[in-house]
Amino acid sequence: MFATRTLFKDCWRGARRPDAGRRLSSSRQHLQARVLARILRRPPSSTFTRAASTQDGSNIIRGLFPDEPVPAVTFHEYLWSRSHKWADATAVTCGVSGRKVTYKDLKSRCTAFGGALRRDLGLKTDDRMAVLLPNCAEFIVASLGAMEAGVIPSPMNPMYTPDEVAHQLKDSGASAAVTLVQFLPTIMKAAKLAGMERLKIVVLQKGEDPLPASVFTMTDLLAAGDPSAVNDVKRTPDDIAMLPYSSGTTGRAKGVMLTNRNITANLQALDKKKDHIERTENWTEVIPLILPLFHIYGFAIAGLTLYTGGEIISLPKFEEETFLKSLEKATILYVAPPLVIYLGASPRVTSATVKTLKSVVSGAAPCASSDILRVAKKMPQALYKQGYGLTETSPLVCSTPNDVENHSSVGPPALNTYVKVVDVESGKALGPDQPGEIVVKGPQVMKGYWKNQKATDEVLKDGWFYTGDIGYYDSDGYFYITDRLKELIKVKG
Repeated sequence: MFATRTLFKDCWRGARRPDAGRRLSSSRQHLQARVLARILRRPPSSTFTRAASTQDGSNIIRGLFPDEPVPAVTFHEYLWSRSHKWADATAVTCGVSGRKVTYKDLKSRCTAFGGALRRDLGLKTDDRMAVLLPNCAEFIVASLGAMEAGVIPSPMNPMYTPDEVAHQLKDSGASAAVTLVQFLPTIMKAAKLAGMERLKIVVLQKGEDPLPASVFTMTDLLAAGDPSAVNDVKRTPDDIAMLPYSSGTTGRAKGVMLTNRNITANLQALDKKKDHIERTENWTEVIPLILPLFHIYGFAIAGLTLYTGGEIISLPKFEEETFLKSLEKATILYVAPPLVIYLGASPRVTSATVKTLKSVVSGAAPCASSDILRVAKKMPQALYKQGYGLTETSPLVCSTPNDVENHSSVGPPALNTYVKVVDVESGKALGPDQPGEIVVKGPQVMKGYWKNQKATDEVLKDGWFYTGDIGYYDSDGYFYITDRLKELIKVKG
């Protein structure tokens, strides 16, 4: 869905094109051309699918839906607001072990962990906590539990080197970190490099070797957790809810201050599209989550799945057997381009393998039309969609509607979102089919970069976020991303 600028590091290891370079027979090319023409056609102009421009002719494009107020609550309150309707249903299934966690148990663990952060670790409101975990139910427990405690989770890639971890620990000023026991040497070395030897560390459970006395286990904290310890925590929609890191338009990774309002607005906009059908007695969305939860794309999809009562199948990394097994009941598959290549090229992925899928949603980078074609042929019953977003926008900016097949476009703006394309020299808002810098306004746009006012001022101007991405929109208000501003400057210079 999201053509984000941040690439997934080590996430897709093993997802290769098994028959790269193989030529397609000429007897199939005519059929493929016809199918490709169908899936790449421009969207029809209709009252439903055409985005709307502002009435003053200022070349500002808004999406398909009228604006709506953003709920004035915290993110975790909004996320759990429907969960009582399916309390005993499965929220998360581990794709490796098969371990299941119900909504009731997941929610109670989040609250208990939040209480433990306050009572046992002594964390206070607005303290930061690094989350260095692969995809698992405990990532959700750590992140949402921290939010309940008024603590700000700062997710990071568990494949980071000690130097990379040290940068984020030091820059965020983290007071604690949650990780796996096998990553303990990395986090301890990083803490030493950052001069943060007193960092409070939580591992999920004990390993074979004894733990240092200063290291907690989530298992013990949950067993002794006091949910009442979060009762007096007061948070507002404008408080920082999480602190992911992004390279921004350039340079070393920066902390992105996302408020409760930002990520609640993002979830509201995702839900408005109705890609996910709310759980009923006869229907459950099943979402294999191979996208990393430490990335805002994966985190947003997990939030949408929980909000609508779906079942997450958590996949900590790409392993072919577990991934293929996760497809047996899958209804929607969120992917990045390496996995699109795998789906189209692997002989083990057949129409029977993906028969339950109703849509495939791709993001993080553009996909080649040949790869889209291969996937479309294997799953003709499924819609293939993509979109655009950034860490700084929580992440949704644009996405393709459900009734349109146009995969050269990232779609029109999302709910409550306004987008314009400006000339990179003059700053003038441009009309259709004129390339320029993509600029975004909406309730999902970040508060700013963490302790970096200079970088914030460079991208936030008069309420607009300057993305650094080059693109254009067509006469129907559909956007197309073509380049990065920094790369354009390098080429021209």
